[in-house]
Amino acid sequence: MAALLTRIDITIPDDAKNVPYSDWLKLLSPRGQLNLTVSESTSQKIMRDLLMAGFVDSVSTTSDSNQCLITTSKPSWEMGTSAKIKKAPAAAGSTRVVIPLADDEDLVNEDDLLDELPEISKDAASDCSKKKRACKDCSCGRAEIEAEADATGKEAPPKSACGNCYKGDAFRCAGCPMLGKPAFDPNQENVQLNLTDDIDI
Repeated sequence: MAALLTRIDITIPDDAKNVPYSDWLKLLSPRGQLNLTVSESTSQKIMRDLLMAGFVDSVSTTSDSNQCLITTSKPSWEMGTSAKIKKAPAAAGSTRVVIPLADDEDLVNEDDLLDELPEISKDAASDCSKKKRACKDCSCGRAEIEAEADATGKEAPPKSACGNCYKGDAFRCAGCPMLGKPAFDPNQENVQLNLTDDIDI
């Protein structure tokens, strides 16, 4: 491995591109100094680039000939190093605040919550929207609709909560009675498919 340098002096022209700041950082020893002579117009950008490359303590000094001397240095630590953070001792006469935790009586046991779940009967859990006929203890109103249809002899048109039955499956709700059927005109009594081709031969 090559010996590290303690100081580098470089003049950077105004039109310089891809200046190897990070390579210069690798060449310097810890606390090594980099002195750059640059034009006054580019000094702020170069100082920002030096900071991004990892240099610290950058100072810019302007001379009479619109030239700036930027002096910066490599940090004293190496990349990837770590150090312990020492805990500061408490100041004399300072008070320590202790916040009491809640008693166990105030906390809720999660297992007790699981034991208290109400039991759901099979009749209440069943939904008659997917069945052909209303269930025995129907609470959704389907039994009344079927009784009215039987009395009049005409089947009531299916109703849905979403109101988008005629638009097609993409717009229908999960309990829609028209689910799986093609889109239709809401003013027609019977669903009629238009099977004509759009292609003219």
